[in-house]
Amino acid sequence: MPEGQPRRTLRDLASVLFAHWAAIVAITAVIAAATFAACTYSQKIYESRVTMSARQPRSSGSLLQETPDTISPLEVFLKRQREIIFSDHVLKRTVARLSDDALAEQPSETGPAWEQWDAKVQAAADKIPGREASQFRRGVEVTTPGGEDVGRSEVFTIAVEQPGSPERAQRAASILAEEYLLRERQRRAEVEQEAQQLLERQLDDLRTTTLDTAERRFNDFITQKVKGNLLELAQLGTANSEVYHQRILTAFKQDMLKLDAEISEYKALQAEVKRQVPQVVFEKGLTNLEVGDLEGVAVVVPEAIFKRNPIIDKLKKKLADLLIVRHTLMEQYNEDYKLLRQNAGEVFRTNVAILQEMLGELQAIDQHIVTLEARKAEIARQVEDQERAVNEVSSLFVEYQSLVRELDLARSLYEQRRHDLLNAETTHLMAQSEILVTRLEDATLPDADRPVRPILWLYTLVAGVAGLLLGTSYAFVVDSYDHSVRSIDQAERYFGLPVAVSVPEVRGGIIR
Repeated sequence: MPEGQPRRTLRDLASVLFAHWAAIVAITAVIAAATFAACTYSQKIYESRVTMSARQPRSSGSLLQETPDTISPLEVFLKRQREIIFSDHVLKRTVARLSDDALAEQPSETGPAWEQWDAKVQAAADKIPGREASQFRRGVEVTTPGGEDVGRSEVFTIAVEQPGSPERAQRAASILAEEYLLRERQRRAEVEQEAQQLLERQLDDLRTTTLDTAERRFNDFITQKVKGNLLELAQLGTANSEVYHQRILTAFKQDMLKLDAEISEYKALQAEVKRQVPQVVFEKGLTNLEVGDLEGVAVVVPEAIFKRNPIIDKLKKKLADLLIVRHTLMEQYNEDYKLLRQNAGEVFRTNVAILQEMLGELQAIDQHIVTLEARKAEIARQVEDQERAVNEVSSLFVEYQSLVRELDLARSLYEQRRHDLLNAETTHLMAQSEILVTRLEDATLPDADRPVRPILWLYTLVAGVAGLLLGTSYAFVVDSYDHSVRSIDQAERYFGLPVAVSVPEVRGGIIR
């Protein structure tokens, strides 16, 4: 084309489009129709959602003190829950249960049947390849739209996309939520077991470093210098003093009176604890109790037990909160409501935990009474043999008193540190169990006419726009290869010079 040829006008461009409008419409229609057909007959992908709630109750106890932090404990907890949900363990078990209808339903009660089912699920999950788990992971999304509010709670949603039917997506979301809650309970149990083992090791180390040393020195003194006769030791340094001898006897008798008073006090406490423990616990055993056995039973814990065992105090507060929730729910729902049944189970388990702690305290009281009675018997024997030990060397009595004070101090220190350690561990366990995860809503059933992919109207609209652009491009490409001249104006525009010829109009033909 000669230089200086003028550019095409808007009229020329419109002429090109109108000249090829049929091709443009055909291309647009073909692409849109093909996309519509592909979306209509392709496999649909549906999304089901499960709503979960993580709640952190406020504690009124003195052990749990809130400290300012830049990261909320609940926020850290939710991040950990996300890691659990996306873990291979949870995803593979979900895929295994989703693929096998025999494993889809979880047994309602724990026991041999549940353990057998769990072993089958785990065996099937071990055979799931990582690629399949990764593919399932791409269809899972965890969102936290809420944020912490004044109730210190967070609602988060687990969304699962699955090809096939809406029911399959609903089942996949439900199974994933079940496996997540199961894994969370297992992880919490593992943490508590590790904490218990650590506590036992720390207590053993504490006893070895403090109490055992004092007891060993005291026992060596009794064995080597007093030859194991504690009654003789009581007379050391008083062989020439009848007054001092009588004073020692009086001290022994006072100790016996104190022991009698202490034994009576512990026996009264023992009887009180036995009265408060329901009779069905002694008849059936704590592990064989059922929910109905404790229905309507109010366990009253003596004040002395509260002081001895801070865990019971925490459990009673938890029980009170559960009963308040139960009363609130009973005003709105019947007894078959799911949350009411879950609440009843929590109340039963809390009562069992309280009874377990009380039975433990009862055993400790029994052992303490036996110890006190043994000490009382020992003192009685010392009183009887006191006269035979008045001629022992009095200088050893000072060392004996020193060792006794050292032993008492070591025992006091051990008990104090043991109490502090138990309080610290109780605080840790309470912090671990503070945030409660519950399922607010079951998995939703997607609408069969509204899959998440493909979106029929959107894909068809995009295809139509793309077809229109492609048809327009086709029209201009075809026109760029068309060098035919149909009029004098086109000839002058093409050559850039005046044309002194005539171009006849030929219907359906061109002049070249």
